[in-house]
Amino acid sequence: MVYKATNGFVIITGCSHAGICNIIDQAKRICDENRIFDIIGGSHLLAPDKEQSEINLMYFRNLYSKKLHTCYSFDLPSKIALSTVANLVEVRVGLLLE
Repeated sequence: MVYKATNGFVIITGCSHAGICNIIDQAKRICDENRIFDIIGGSHLLAPDKEQSEINLMYFRNLYSKKLHTCYSFDLPSKIALSTVANLVEVRVGLLLE
């Protein structure tokens, strides 16, 4: 799901079986917009192999998203690696986003 706002758009995902990078690219095409304010939800980054992990890191390094709220389908090593290239925000029960 995509919410298009004045400062970019917010992508809200389920578990991203299609691939988080593919979902983001499709949202950019459909919305004709490259400014991403936030990505919220599952990323399906559970124990990716080394090659896939590097591809994801390069993709997010160049994405320039303001925030990244990841939760479901996201292992700790992927979270640590992604936090080095993106503004990763921890998602917890009761989190309120406005």
